[in-house]
Amino acid sequence: MNFNLHLDITILTKKVIHNNTAVLLLVITYNDFIISTVKSLKGYYWSKTLRGWVTEFSNKKLSQLKSNTILKPLLTLDNSLALTLKNKKTAVKLLNNESNTLLIKEYTKYLEGKRYSTSTINVYSKFLKDFILYTLPKATNELNNRDLELFLEFTGNATDESTGTNNGVVNGATLTAGKDGVENTAYSFNGINNTINFLTPFLGGTQASEFSYHVRLNVSDISNAPNIWGKTLSWGEVNFSLTTNGAILFKWANNVTGNKYSSIQSDNDIISENTWYDIVVVYQNSGAEIYVNGQSVTTNLEWVAQGGSVLSTSQIEASCNFAQDDNSSMIGARITGGNLGNYFNGIIDQFCIWNRILTQQEINEIYNNTTLTTNESFESELFIAYPNPVKNYLNLKISSNHIGSKYIIYNSLGNVIISGEINSEFSLIDMNNISKGLYFLKIGNNLNTAYKIIKN
Repeated sequence: MNFNLHLDITILTKKVIHNNTAVLLLVITYNDFIISTVKSLKGYYWSKTLRGWVTEFSNKKLSQLKSNTILKPLLTLDNSLALTLKNKKTAVKLLNNESNTLLIKEYTKYLEGKRYSTSTINVYSKFLKDFILYTLPKATNELNNRDLELFLEFTGNATDESTGTNNGVVNGATLTAGKDGVENTAYSFNGINNTINFLTPFLGGTQASEFSYHVRLNVSDISNAPNIWGKTLSWGEVNFSLTTNGAILFKWANNVTGNKYSSIQSDNDIISENTWYDIVVVYQNSGAEIYVNGQSVTTNLEWVAQGGSVLSTSQIEASCNFAQDDNSSMIGARITGGNLGNYFNGIIDQFCIWNRILTQQEINEIYNNTTLTTNESFESELFIAYPNPVKNYLNLKISSNHIGSKYIIYNSLGNVIISGEINSEFSLIDMNNISKGLYFLKIGNNLNTAYKIIKN
């Protein structure tokens, strides 16, 4: 099905001087399909300094970019070297999810039944498609991902899902169910010796004047002032923690203007044990704010000189140093005087860092986006599987020409849990006797495409 719809994705292509060498720089509005295509081009690498994809500058490289078999039909090159990508594949994939394709088709039939003209039907259908695209939920890693420095979703591992490669090294923490109840999507920390360590400094190891941190967690014990994340450096230590009074604290030392401490802290009793929270800390140029579950909370600032004298309670240091001692950056513990302590006891579902402040809308989207959605197309064939997540029975509504198709449901290990054949347009799959977790549904005689199903 072709909706003749496109999404505009901009690649700004520039010749710049980097490390005394002329390079071709691609600054891309983030899109998974386009990024993977650029990665496949020989000689391109990600530059955190330039915030884009870089290769040597030459006519050959420009020709390679314009002649790439995937990019060529999707881009136009104007005189200012701005490439506008019309990524029809992405738009069609978003619109072609199971429920949306059926909704658009039925809406079109409804308009035809009202005897509207073809031009009127096309206009109304276009409005509906635009509205669907506007309201589709976004994953966290799709929120202005070009500014996302670290994205740990913990789906089976501690791999950095941003454009970077700052993968975590798991030390004792074990995979468990996250906030959505899906197994193997979060890490459990025992409060004794579990950490996730990082070899590469966050935010390029620079003096950062703005950033945003997000963590989704459920803490079991706050009596030891558990550290969410921290790293060490002489007059450059940083710690993101919870206090014994249930406050959120982001604190660092810096000697950029003399030895001083900066603290960003909520009021007490914000955090309770055994409860899920989405915590966001945003900081920019001496100011900061803390958000809990999408809502701004009272944020207290304190700027203190070495020795204890309070310099300000309305502003803090204008930058935070992210350089680090080797092997000191870790989730789940704090290093004090060379010793590990303040171990985190509980579950961490997600951990993200941006190199800018997030907007209120983005913070809301992070908090609200805690359920898995399936937006994959079924090779333009129509069916609906609902509800998802499912508790008892999974409903299948399928077009009549697919009656007789096979279906299978299998787990993350590839073991088939349920299989059968669809005998009518409306079918029920009994999910009562399978365990909670993430499963995959395949429908059709070729069984090529899998859809994520959550059992609650």
